[in-house]
Amino acid sequence: MPFRLQEFIHSLEEGGGRKIITMAVSIAAAFGLMAIFDTLLFRNMTTPEGMEMAQLARNIGEGKGYTTLVWRPLAIHLLQTHRNEVGMLVKESLPDIQNPPFYPVLLAGWLKLNPFSYRLPPGQNFTYSRPDLWVACFNQLLLIVAGFLIYRLATRLFDSTVGWMSAGLFFGTLLYWQMAFTGHATLLLVIEFLLLLESLFRAEEAAAAETPAPARVLLWASLAGVCVGLGALTRYSFLWLIIPVVAFFLLRLQDRRPVASVAALAAFLLVFSPWVVRNVQVSGTPFGTAGYVIAQGSEAFPEDELDRALYPRWDSYDKIKEVRRKVVTNVREIVGNQLPRMGGNWVGIFFLVGLLMPFRRPSLNRVRLFLVAAIGTLVVVQAGGQTTLSKENPEVSSENLLAIVAPAAFIFGAGVVFSLVSQFRLSPPLLQGGLLAAFLGVCCLPLILCFAPPLPYLSAVVYPPYYPPFLQRIGRMNDSGSASTWEKELVMTDVPTAMAWYSRCPAVMLTLNYRNDPADKLKDDFFELNDYRRTVKALYLTQRTLKTIPVKGVVDTGKEIRLRWENFIGTLMTKGKLPAEFPLQRWADGIWPEQLYAEFPPPK
Repeated sequence: MPFRLQEFIHSLEEGGGRKIITMAVSIAAAFGLMAIFDTLLFRNMTTPEGMEMAQLARNIGEGKGYTTLVWRPLAIHLLQTHRNEVGMLVKESLPDIQNPPFYPVLLAGWLKLNPFSYRLPPGQNFTYSRPDLWVACFNQLLLIVAGFLIYRLATRLFDSTVGWMSAGLFFGTLLYWQMAFTGHATLLLVIEFLLLLESLFRAEEAAAAETPAPARVLLWASLAGVCVGLGALTRYSFLWLIIPVVAFFLLRLQDRRPVASVAALAAFLLVFSPWVVRNVQVSGTPFGTAGYVIAQGSEAFPEDELDRALYPRWDSYDKIKEVRRKVVTNVREIVGNQLPRMGGNWVGIFFLVGLLMPFRRPSLNRVRLFLVAAIGTLVVVQAGGQTTLSKENPEVSSENLLAIVAPAAFIFGAGVVFSLVSQFRLSPPLLQGGLLAAFLGVCCLPLILCFAPPLPYLSAVVYPPYYPPFLQRIGRMNDSGSASTWEKELVMTDVPTAMAWYSRCPAVMLTLNYRNDPADKLKDDFFELNDYRRTVKALYLTQRTLKTIPVKGVVDTGKEIRLRWENFIGTLMTKGKLPAEFPLQRWADGIWPEQLYAEFPPPK
């Protein structure tokens, strides 16, 4: 067939060629925005959980198995209890029982392609961490995929105009670009939730068709279960969404309700159960240390004390009272402050207002009802799972579960705005487009203003408390960046995830006590870990600990028995030297009192 120029031009203007060009331009714009962000606003990893995921992924990629360099005393407790080995000496690597595997496994494949050395330039030559940038690029690719899925889902639920608006709102939300720099799995969870929502919508459409297709309903129900299972393998809190998913099928799909519900639940269990079996075999618990997050922040275990406990004292923990107090207190905070600005964008308000406006299509109302149920579920789950991570980085923390569902709320919020603007019957139609563009620009103002000088960040270095070259020096990373000379020992620190990621040195969290009373049968202190688990070669404390030491740490230094680290610091502050019985007597007074570093003195 001879080539016809007129037909080609028509295909570019009205046919499939127009869609291809539009999509290509949109993808190029997304990559361009990614390049601008990485040039002007890039920061090294900003969250402990992101660094923990990165070091775990690196271990997987290097063939070391599902092992971690981040040591939690609670993890040692669970392992020794399961193995029935009190005082277990940890000679080899420690299996990870904190994190589910899906995101670290994906990231491991990406890190195998990492062209940069893990060894960073020292001192003043250091500007940013290239491996951190490589991890950020991975998450930015996930962000672009999520934007495409938002466009596709919004187009299917409403039309292409709402699709472009929703994708624009997502790409114009500062929070999700910041999430890319954190290193954790929130953007992957956004993708999984969008796929879950599309599966439910497809199942609803198949059931409501003039000629119902039971096989398609079961297929989409099974895919919905798979999405929840993969989400649970990305972050354990996601598994609670299986409850509204099963309820969706039980309450909405008429004749296929029981079968579809069973299909979704079976698919979820098929995907998620093998990992639970692995955890039980390794630690004796279905979720490892992550299963105890509900007790963190309680009166019995304030802040991060549960993670730091070799021998948790459960006799002082009133489970029902503490769980109720924690959940109610945090739900009050989430509903009052976080829910109205869900996802860091004002369009979430239109989603909430739109709940009073029913859609003409019943399937839209039902999917929106599921979204409301999912948000309600995650509000309660987030309230119960909040720890000190939410206090340090409240918006970009991995514990911000509302950020997972917010893009779906953007879609319905954009749909409400489009419906309202359409009722104005503006003429010419270009005026309607201008009004929608103005709305989009206002919602994206926080992102736009970030590029106005002065820039919000003076440096890519997240200091305090992290300065990667110093961490590599402390952790004794070799010149090639492939290992640490202390890989058989430990560094005790209040930034263990940063120490593990940047220096490759095994790092243990600060023990609950500096020194226990000699009369205590179970000693939850530095000496118990150092003498009976693995040798601690150095102690490194940053501003995270030193700036929060209360006054009583200085006042109580005269006591004969010094139990807490507050007293340890108080001795150093008042006497200018470390306690005589402490084995790490060589300390760097040049960085004190901003930071504290102590190690074994060199042999004479």
